[in-house]
Amino acid sequence: CNIYYYRANYLVIMALIYTFFFFRNPFAFVSIMLSGFSLLCLNDSFATSASEQTTRVIRKVNPALAAKLRNQGTNTHLHVSAARRRTQVLILGFKKMYVVVGLLAVSALGLYITNALYTLLFSFLVAFGVIFSHASMRTPNLKARLASAREEFRAVWRGYNDYTI
Repeated sequence: CNIYYYRANYLVIMALIYTFFFFRNPFAFVSIMLSGFSLLCLNDSFATSASEQTTRVIRKVNPALAAKLRNQGTNTHLHVSAARRRTQVLILGFKKMYVVVGLLAVSALGLYITNALYTLLFSFLVAFGVIFSHASMRTPNLKARLASAREEFRAVWRGYNDYTI
């Protein structure tokens, strides 16, 4: 029952182990974060918010580029219906699916080159191995000992009550 009582400590141990493994291979962390970001861009509200925030940053750095990206996203074709213009989500002036597929392709290449999945798998194995070995070798704390002794006493007491009838 040590996992219940020491779960905050085990969470810190897991974070330290992941930090160590990703310090060894920082580009693996970047490629995993990029793949997570590209999957988050599938959500329309997240994609719109990310596009707006990125456009604001670009506007501060290079206003001409921000204006070009903003104009690229407007539909100037008259034959496009109003319903289609409303449902189409653009990220920096490009269709959302093109951006997502491009980001996924770059992140897949990064995952392959950096062996990020091996780093992640090995860090999971080491983290859970350390936690479960510590939890199994550590003696239970006083509260757990008292609880188990109380349960044993109740079980014995119930056994005596069954025979006294």
